[in-house]
Order: sequence, then C-alpha cells, then structure tokens
Amino acid sequence: MELQVITPEEIQVIIADELEKAVKDINTKGTTKQWMNKTELANYLGIGRPGLNKLIEKGMPKVMFEKTYKFYVPDVNKWLTNRK
Repeated sequence: MELQVITPEEIQVIIADELEKAVKDINTKGTTKQWMNKTELANYLGIGRPGLNKLIEKGMPKVMFEKTYKFYVPDVNKWLTNRK
C-alpha cells in the first residue's frame, strides 16, 4: 500500500473544483427558497457543516437574525462563483 501525500495547494484546488461543481449544479437545478439557515445551505451546497463554517470564515455573505445566521441564496451563489 502506497501513502499519498496531498499538499495544501492541491487541497485548495480540490476544494475549488468541488465548489465550482456545486455552484454549477445549483444553477442547473435552481431552488425556490431564497433564504436558508446553515443546515439548509450545507445540504443545498452538498457540503458538511464544518465545510460551511470554513466558507463563512472566508467571508461568505450572511445575516445574523435572532442569534442564527441566514443566507440569501443568490448572494451566496454569486460569492461562490466569484471565488474561482
């Protein structure tokens, strides 16, 4: 069994590729819901909560509403598309 090492740069490329696929998939399928909470958005993007938290830390647009983040889906899609 051979051990494969993935560099941080390669991880960034993999993440960027997966996000691009997710955005394309989202744009193809569309959604009727404009505002989502963290769980809904993670499911919508096809990622886990830890991955979503990393995107939030990187500046994903959000609104704090009654101690909970809410996400405006068109702004999230635009932000993800512009991160290429």
